[in-house]
Amino acid sequence: MEGHVKVNANKRVYGYLVDSLWIGVLTISATTLARHPLAGSVVNLFAFVLRDAVLPTGSPGKRLAGLRIDGQGHGWLARVRTSALRNLTLTLPLTFFLLPFEVKSVPSVAASLLAAIIFLVEYVRILRHGGVRVGDQLARDRVVELKPGESAGKYLGLSVLVAALIMGCQLIASLYLYPMVGERP
Repeated sequence: MEGHVKVNANKRVYGYLVDSLWIGVLTISATTLARHPLAGSVVNLFAFVLRDAVLPTGSPGKRLAGLRIDGQGHGWLARVRTSALRNLTLTLPLTFFLLPFEVKSVPSVAASLLAAIIFLVEYVRILRHGGVRVGDQLARDRVVELKPGESAGKYLGLSVLVAALIMGCQLIASLYLYPMVGERP
């Protein structure tokens, strides 16, 4: 990727967590409305795969983090294609998190550990390769900062806050939602 300027890793994490939050709300809503966890799982997977096609410059999380995607192509179908390619590596861990709810033979601890390893590999790759993920290379595009030089600490703090909100949503879902639809995580 010629001319690539290093992207702040904390911005990328923050953008991902913001996307995880709004997609989590969609997932919980779908599960509640359908009264079945499979509905939420399907919404979750499609939303994550297509999240970078929502806006012409990337996902809502990228937008809030001050990032955009360069080289994504023009038109909605081109964005859908590159979004699917970009998010392939991040969607795989999500399926591991969802499997224990749908396929009872898969131990949730092993699935969570495997997902954590995949996320860690992607994060280390971002740090070592100037903010470039495997998904960026698969889609042949790049993420750029709209305001380079912003404080990394600001986005680290925001990431912690959003992660706490996500954990709160998961706790509420596991305490109230899953018993309501007849499933326990």
